[in-house]
Amino acid sequence: DSAATGPGSEFQAGSTLHVEGRLGHSKLGKASRGETFVMLEVKADPAKAKARAPVNLALVIDRSGSMKGNRLRNAIQGAVAAIERLNDGDVVSVVTFDSRTQILVQPTTIDASSRSRIRSDVQGISLGGDTCISCGVEDGLALLERTTGRVNRMIVLSDGDATAGVRDIPGFRSMAQRARDRGASITTIGVDVEYNEKIMTAIAADSNGRHYFVENETALERVFETE
Repeated sequence: DSAATGPGSEFQAGSTLHVEGRLGHSKLGKASRGETFVMLEVKADPAKAKARAPVNLALVIDRSGSMKGNRLRNAIQGAVAAIERLNDGDVVSVVTFDSRTQILVQPTTIDASSRSRIRSDVQGISLGGDTCISCGVEDGLALLERTTGRVNRMIVLSDGDATAGVRDIPGFRSMAQRARDRGASITTIGVDVEYNEKIMTAIAADSNGRHYFVENETALERVFETE
């Protein structure tokens, strides 16, 4: 499926994904070591691009006492940013946790009316007590499983300082692997500079998700553009 476009040193192939390549040498001498290099550029055909698949998103938000100040404000701003970026027809649920969980928003299909209501609910989150990250993740996963036919994603916003429920790294890895096996990836966002990076990284890595830390609203904007 490839065709030469130059004197043996350039080539291209593909349709939906178009590959263009250039070799460092068009010919290699028999007495040489037979080494060269290749530069590849891969482009998608804009005419064949498809809209992203509908999303089933669970937002899991830490509201424990250690989240006071900028941490909780950053987490709320991050959750609102995620809600604003969802398309009409996507599904979102919201879980908050301290020592226990609260299902703030049951799985809800996004439209103009529900988006505004969910945003208002999230902005009203207040501080609680201890931190049970595993409680929030488990309830978030249960909510994801109520909706089918969409890409399952979970975003956890926390300082990662577990004081209740699962507290050890192997335990968090096992929990994340269960999420992955059920078809859900977890993105973790450490809010503010001081947080438990080991816990948050373990949850993301073992569920095939990503991990970030943010210091302010500007950093959150970049994270959600990426996600």
